Amino acid sequence: MLDISILNADKATTTDKKLQEFLSKEYIVTEKFDGTKLTLWRNNEPWNKDYTKNWVVAFKNQILFKEEFDDIDRVDIKNYSVGISQYALIHDHLEANHIQTKDFPLNTEVFIEFIQNKLTTTRDYHQKFDLFLIAYSPATAEIVGGMIKTNPTEFSTKNNLEYSNLLGIALPPVVFQGKIDTLGNFEMGIKSWGLMAQWETHKHKFIDAPHSLIDYETIKAVFLGFESCLGGKTEGVVLEAEDALYKFVQADQYSKSVRFARKVPYQGTPEVETQYWSDVNKVAHEYLIHSDYQKPLEVLLKDLNNKVFISGHEYISEVFAEKIKATETIRPCIVKHKAKDDIFLTAKQMILDRLPENQNALFVGKFRIPTKAHINIIEEALKIYPHVVVCIVKAKKDVKESLSLELQTNILTSIFGDSITIITHSTGNLTSIINKSPKRLRFILAGSDRIDSYEAQLKRHSSLAVVETIRKELAENEISATRAIMSIKSGDLATFKNLVTAKTYNYLSNIQEEFQK
Repeated sequence: MLDISILNADKATTTDKKLQEFLSKEYIVTEKFDGTKLTLWRNNEPWNKDYTKNWVVAFKNQILFKEEFDDIDRVDIKNYSVGISQYALIHDHLEANHIQTKDFPLNTEVFIEFIQNKLTTTRDYHQKFDLFLIAYSPATAEIVGGMIKTNPTEFSTKNNLEYSNLLGIALPPVVFQGKIDTLGNFEMGIKSWGLMAQWETHKHKFIDAPHSLIDYETIKAVFLGFESCLGGKTEGVVLEAEDALYKFVQADQYSKSVRFARKVPYQGTPEVETQYWSDVNKVAHEYLIHSDYQKPLEVLLKDLNNKVFISGHEYISEVFAEKIKATETIRPCIVKHKAKDDIFLTAKQMILDRLPENQNALFVGKFRIPTKAHINIIEEALKIYPHVVVCIVKAKKDVKESLSLELQTNILTSIFGDSITIITHSTGNLTSIINKSPKRLRFILAGSDRIDSYEAQLKRHSSLAVVETIRKELAENEISATRAIMSIKSGDLATFKNLVTAKTYNYLSNIQEEFQK
């Protein structure tokens, strides 16, 4: 999975040497937005006048189908929605602009930012529903059960302008271009009136000479002080150098209290909220009672869309009357639309969970050396589930006593091929791992010592079940990665060979080399 995270400049300037290196570079600086990150994937099919034959829209690997939004009033979306129905506007844009994309390269993933009305963002821009093209990558993809797994190879911006023109999607505005080290260089690099106005409030601190040096904190304050092009406070900026990407973000950008404050007007008492979500689940179940799961997924979602957004208006108003009353500071039509969004999204997850191809399992472990015990658990799981997602936990403290991620991946792939998907995470937090999985998950594999811990973590994931694994052990000794590592380090190859599979043993020289470093 491609890591498209950008390093915070504060973490890149922790020593004087690193700070001077940071200040000496030339940058193109663009505004950074607090939006929803989405994928647009151009498949490998020839151009078709029906845009859905060429484009896939996805959020966190889950496909957003055109049919989900066909019957929703677009004016209502813009005026009332704080949820999933806003994605209709992306499909509208793709459909309207599709004729311009005939020359768009096949097998390309485009990373975009969608500025929507969302209660989990920190910034509340005056202007909403804009799209911004961030980057792209050549990418093949696999689509199964309403999910897409792309295989991007890079995070590139080289052809951003060309692709922006083809897609009719704007690029983040450039606010600065040049060096940031001196007063003269900084003033010459400013490309935005907003940034210039912010600079004017700080420049009095420096001697009025082009060679005067500017300190890091002032640079940061200027880049975080200008108003967003969308109106309101900017989230921050991205600084692109020839060899690196950095970001400045507001101090409150990841503040839970700020985000919670945005949700408060939409919430009633804890009792009201508990009843609200109980009603959401009840109505979602009711709308699916007579669903025919032999139908294509798109047809099921279109039927659901009609039930929720067209024929269900009066019923939803009646069921959620208490919620509407409890959130009196919010217009009733907004509360009703939020209920519709929540019901639709909940019911969609229920549909996806019932698809046979989505009955996948997750197996989490460190896999410091993949042993026979690890392999046996995966083999037994593949007899029951269509696919297993293997999460390799790579904490920094474990690096010295573990194979590299590359070698772990090579070993597991040599054994299981495409029957498994390998992801990695820095901790064993199940919620984070589940959100990272490109496959939809229904079952979590756990040893007897982890069942209670896993079930505690999954209290909010009612569609997931923890399944106990039965470890097969050697007759004379327990199989463990610790014993395998000790045997490698001591040169006891007979024991090591007995602890791993033949395909793992084929990597013996690579394993020995890594533990001799």
